[in-house]
Amino acid sequence: MVKDCARSFLLVILLAALPLAGWAQDAKTVVGKAAKAMGAETLRTLHIAGSGSSYDEKGQHSPIKSYTRQIDLNSTPSNASWNTQVEFWLTPYGFLKGAAANAATLESKSVYGEPYQVVTFTLPGNHKIVGHITEKDMVERVHAWVDNDVLIEAVYRDYMDFDGVKVPTIMIQNRGGQLSQVVIVKESKPNG
Repeated sequence: MVKDCARSFLLVILLAALPLAGWAQDAKTVVGKAAKAMGAETLRTLHIAGSGSSYDEKGQHSPIKSYTRQIDLNSTPSNASWNTQVEFWLTPYGFLKGAAANAATLESKSVYGEPYQVVTFTLPGNHKIVGHITEKDMVERVHAWVDNDVLIEAVYRDYMDFDGVKVPTIMIQNRGGQLSQVVIVKESKPNG
């Protein structure tokens, strides 16, 4: 009878652990899956265009009638100041490139009730980058710190497929806990 209870207990524990086994991966595997799902494996450049709003430290709103950005993933801005480099590493694609090229760590975490694979890596100069990857293998949040530990958080939502590359159509940036920019992406051209 004790053996049967022990076996039943062990079976319950094993069955309860099975859903976690799917999440038990290493950082390189998680980053690779995200790069593949987002179409970032062969991405060299990405042009993004849209519009939005920016906000100053006092919360004053300024419209951005035309927003354009060209991201060159073959050229990391290593000679630039950290405050300039951070914009590259905060992009979903810069984050994936940095996580793949550096010793990244992985932690499963729930944020606002949603499960994430949290990948962290450190760049030269002791600059830490933290990214949250969803169950659908999309980079949803990237954190970095500038100027005396001021947190910059980039949030990416509503991904759409543009010629095989998943691009967020809503990009939000918070600086020091305050909203600093919202961009609505209307067009994107990968490797153009």
